[in-house]
Amino acid sequence: EPDSASSDPDTSTAHFSLAVERIDFADGAASYQDLRITPPLALGITGINGSISKLEYPVARGPSEIKINGHIEGQPFTIEGEGKIMQDPPSSEFTFSSPSLPLSLFARQLDSRTGNLDFSKANAQVTAKYSISGAEKKSQASIVLTGIAPRKGGTPESTALAMMSDASGHVALEVETKDNAM
Repeated sequence: EPDSASSDPDTSTAHFSLAVERIDFADGAASYQDLRITPPLALGITGINGSISKLEYPVARGPSEIKINGHIEGQPFTIEGEGKIMQDPPSSEFTFSSPSLPLSLFARQLDSRTGNLDFSKANAQVTAKYSISGAEKKSQASIVLTGIAPRKGGTPESTALAMMSDASGHVALEVETKDNAM
């Protein structure tokens, strides 16, 4: 009843309203392909479990919550976050984490860019945060690489790897981006 005194004044901004308390899913699967890079990357994502709760449209009174976990090519990952994801403009913050992604999954893409480095025994510990607030988008990633080895010494790649590695052979990367859409 859009014209009643108890109705939400923003309901008239949409032709319908939606309120979903919770969506649960279990043992899902997806395949990911990235054709932007050469050679293209293809990964299988399996054992997807999780929930999305408190979805409201067109006006969110509180944040929606998302909790997802599963496996990327057999390696565990989680995605957790909250926000007003069905509202315009959206606002949300999500964190992706994976304790150990084998870099061998990306060997074909890495080899074409880093010829003298061996990634066959390397892993990445990844934590990435993504936030959006209106037109502003921001992401931060922390990546710790272990097990990267040069195929032969005395090359620019082996020198750079030695300079970037700590005493344990870890390479820590911090990446931050900010995008203000117009």
